[in-house]
Amino acid sequence: MNKKMTLGLSIGSIIALSISISSFLLINNSIDNNDSTSMKTEIINQQQIKISSIKYSNTNYGRQTIHYSVNPKINTDEVAYSLTYLDDTLVEEDIFSVTFMPSSNYIDITCLKPFTNQVILSIYAKSNENIRASITIDFLERITLNPVLEINTDSPLKINPNLESTGGSILIDKTIKKESISFSESFVDLIKNKLKERFENVYYTNPQTTTYDQLSTKYFGLEQSDCDKLFSNNFTYGSFIENIYYEVEYSWIESDSDYETYEHEKMYISELLKEDFYTIFDGETSVFSYSCEVNDQKYTKQLGLLIDSIDINSITINNKNIVF
Repeated sequence: MNKKMTLGLSIGSIIALSISISSFLLINNSIDNNDSTSMKTEIINQQQIKISSIKYSNTNYGRQTIHYSVNPKINTDEVAYSLTYLDDTLVEEDIFSVTFMPSSNYIDITCLKPFTNQVILSIYAKSNENIRASITIDFLERITLNPVLEINTDSPLKINPNLESTGGSILIDKTIKKESISFSESFVDLIKNKLKERFENVYYTNPQTTTYDQLSTKYFGLEQSDCDKLFSNNFTYGSFIENIYYEVEYSWIESDSDYETYEHEKMYISELLKEDFYTIFDGETSVFSYSCEVNDQKYTKQLGLLIDSIDINSITINNKNIVF
């Protein structure tokens, strides 16, 4: 059974006054690395018992220290407090942790869990419960987003925002707006470096060659339009690893010749060293950068791509005929 928590304090005879209503919000919208906490307070003072100030800190879902004063200061009455919902039912005891300090004229309230109905905190005189000051306590809905990359057979890639809400007595607009997805900068830089490194290790290693001259270089498959296609066209691992490559036109001259040879070669990410390939596509290393806005708050997350199985799609024998 819920119980109303009360404590007493000596005060003098108090003149009756109307209920004073103030409010504060427990606010914290969060995702991954986008956490923020803020409080809004509005204090309405009355002549007898009055809320004089509200201080807060970030503890659990928020902690408020509510200071009040009584008139006259020298008295023989007692003060108590109550926490009720608007319909006058008692607030469950696991919603708040309350420290009532009548000797210092303050109440310390920590919010332990979300609540969906407005709460009224009242400080009143035991001799006459009409002598009171009150504030409303609201819980501003919090949301969390944990976007994940979804890969389904014969379907485009998809980002599931995974939005979860605490609910609250004040609700926010949970519409997901301004979604964008791109290759992350770190992924693009890493792929370019690894393709260039692999290309040079494969093609620039002739021991008899004295001079290599790069005439032109270009990377393919790393533009925004290429990323967009992954989320609009059916995705396959095979096509993905064949659409990102490094193309180079170069010339070389062997040490014992003055003849310059011209080459045009490509290096695909499927030709990277296995340890490099599986390190990049381990599902954790950033490949895509996702962002969106909810309730005017911007959220971002880096998403990896797991490639741990690639099927063979063709086999070619280079020698057409063998004669013994």
